Amino acid sequence: MKSGTRRPIYPWYVVAVLMLVYMIGFADRQILSLLVGPVKHSLGLIDTQIGVLQGFAFVMLFALLGVPIGAIADRYGRRRVLVAGLAIWCIFTAACGMANGFWSLFAFRVGVGLGESTISPCSLALICSYFPPQQRPLAVSIFVSSGSVGVGLAFTLGGQLVNNIARLPIALLPEGLAADPWRVAFLFVGAAGLLALPLLLTVGERRGVSTDAGASVSLEPSARKPALLRDPALRRFLTSHGSLVAKHFGAFAAYASIAYGVLAWAPAYFMRGFHWSPARFGLVFGLVFSIPSVAGTILGGWWSSRLRARGRRDANFLLMCWGLAGVGVPAAFAPIVPSPTWAMLLYGVVAFFLSFPTGCSVAAVQDYAPDEIRARVTALYYVAVGLGGAGFGPLLVGLLTDYVFRSEQLVGWSLATAGAACGLLSFFLVRSAMADFRHRLLRNDSVLAE
Repeated sequence: MKSGTRRPIYPWYVVAVLMLVYMIGFADRQILSLLVGPVKHSLGLIDTQIGVLQGFAFVMLFALLGVPIGAIADRYGRRRVLVAGLAIWCIFTAACGMANGFWSLFAFRVGVGLGESTISPCSLALICSYFPPQQRPLAVSIFVSSGSVGVGLAFTLGGQLVNNIARLPIALLPEGLAADPWRVAFLFVGAAGLLALPLLLTVGERRGVSTDAGASVSLEPSARKPALLRDPALRRFLTSHGSLVAKHFGAFAAYASIAYGVLAWAPAYFMRGFHWSPARFGLVFGLVFSIPSVAGTILGGWWSSRLRARGRRDANFLLMCWGLAGVGVPAAFAPIVPSPTWAMLLYGVVAFFLSFPTGCSVAAVQDYAPDEIRARVTALYYVAVGLGGAGFGPLLVGLLTDYVFRSEQLVGWSLATAGAACGLLSFFLVRSAMADFRHRLLRNDSVLAE
């Protein structure tokens, strides 16, 4: 069936399939957080090494390859590249079950990040090719919200999987895996993800750039943008607006450190401190985290849109300040309260305030980046947040546990310290960035986009 004859329901089918792929990606990247204890003791690792495996090992290619992967997908086909990415990250997830030490597990986690770097550029390009401009915000928002759902499902289903594998009689485990059931979890999750490949192959490829007028525009080689780091227009923009960009990007790198630190170490905190099983933690935390996250994302975007409609051009920065002001205190207290019930309730508050400014932050980039380099500035934003947040957040908690508090039982204090410090840093940086933005707004700076 040709793309032009697709029925109206088909684009939403494409969104549903891509949401499933996105959620599989979250399950594969998060499964390690539920296996910190057995992996650490089986391979003789320390928390700092676990932090590297959960953060930097995964994100080093995941963040850096987003832009070149997008270029490859535009040339060779978005679905084709995404199919290859799904196969790669599932195979490397399964390979994590074969690791015999830190460096082999590090290499396999890098492979998972390599495969998952295809998700966002390919999925968003596919979705935008199926929807006219006026319908894209809803379609993209629904797709992005599946990230929060994916976190919840990753913990809920992953916890049940880990718990059930641990209960298997030794005789039922594959030969050589009886002593380390955690290896079976990696193998199972990786293999299960491959089941989505046939569904992904039903997604049709659409070419061209859909414009507001409905035309299809092909970009000639001469119209291609220059390489990101050799782009003179981008360099001029960063030179003249470096303070605003550095403060905004730095604020959300610190913010992301809280989010990824919590996702990486909250399971270990509840298992070490309250002796919760992976199944119990996954079920409760999956619900506590995902529901407030979806609500916060939608509310933040809706509120910012209303303020912009009333003439507040700094609405995105204002909402970012409100969100970041609310995250530091609960992030500091959640991992040190004596009750697991209160800890979970506080983590629900953390999840809400972490998600509240996410859409506003991305939208703020569009507010001050000139149209001709907007995509490239956005790409740099994701690199900064990815490396600074996803890479540094889990590592910071591990470093604090090993070298400051010197006990794995005090991982809660590491989470609290990282949450408080990064929360304060992100709030003051974004306040300063808002002041820079308002200053340029008062000067009627031409860089500020309507």
